[in-house]
Amino acid sequence: MPAGLSASLPASFALITDPNVRRAYNEAFVSSELIKFQTFFDDLDRRSFSDQQREACIRLEDTNLLVASAGSGKSATMVGKVAYVLEKQLYRPEEILLLAFNRNAADELRTRIAAQLQVAEDALKCRVTTFHALGRGIIEEVEGRPPQLANWVDHPAGETRFIEAIIQNLVESDPEFARLWSDLLVVHPKADIPIEAFDRQADYQRYVTDTLRKGSATIGSLSGVIVKSLQEQKIANWLWLIPSPSNTNGKRR
Repeated sequence: MPAGLSASLPASFALITDPNVRRAYNEAFVSSELIKFQTFFDDLDRRSFSDQQREACIRLEDTNLLVASAGSGKSATMVGKVAYVLEKQLYRPEEILLLAFNRNAADELRTRIAAQLQVAEDALKCRVTTFHALGRGIIEEVEGRPPQLANWVDHPAGETRFIEAIIQNLVESDPEFARLWSDLLVVHPKADIPIEAFDRQADYQRYVTDTLRKGSATIGSLSGVIVKSLQEQKIANWLWLIPSPSNTNGKRR
C-alpha cells in the first residue's frame, strides 16, 4: 500500500488488514474483560469459574472450538457464555441457540440457564434443543411435514436389532467380513489406545484391565489364560485362533 494512502487511513483500519494488530487487540480485550467481569464470573451457575472457563465465555470469534474432557465444566461454560453475552447486551435471547446431543442434556441446560437468568423455564427465550430435534424441525419447515422414519426407530431396541440383522446377513454371505468381524470381537475387544491419550495413569489402568484382584490385572483370553494387558490378550487370542501347523482339520491350538 502506498505510504500516502496508508497515512490517510484511520488507525482502526489496521485491525482489518494486519492479523498481528488484530490479535494483540483481542488479547488486550480479553485481559480487560477478565478484570471487569471478575465478580460476575466469581459466582455464576452456582460456582466460581476457572480461568479457562472465563476466557471461553469472553472470546466471541466467528467460530470457536473448545476441547474439554468429561467433567471439566462444559455445560457450566455454555451457561456462562449465554449469561455473559446477555449481560453485555451483545445479543437478544431469541437470537441464541444451544444444542446438546441428547434430551436430558438439553433439559439440564435449559433449567440451569433459566435459573441463572432468573426466569421461568417456559419463559426462556433462548432456544435449547438437541441436534436431532433441530434437524427434524428444519426438514418439517422446508417440506411441510416431518421426516418419515423407519418403523424400527421408536422401538426401544429397534436400532440394535436392525444393526444386528445387517451384521448377521454379512457374516453369512461374506466370508471376508465374517473373518474381520471375528477378529474385531475376539482379537481386538478394546481399542488399543496409548497411555499418552489419558490424563492420569489410574485412568489408563482402569481402561486396560477388566478387574483388579489382589493388585494384579486379570484379563481373560480365549484359551483361558489370564494375562496382564490388552497387548498380551491380543497375542494370546491370535495364537489360539490360528490353525496349528500340525493340524489340518481346522482345530485351534
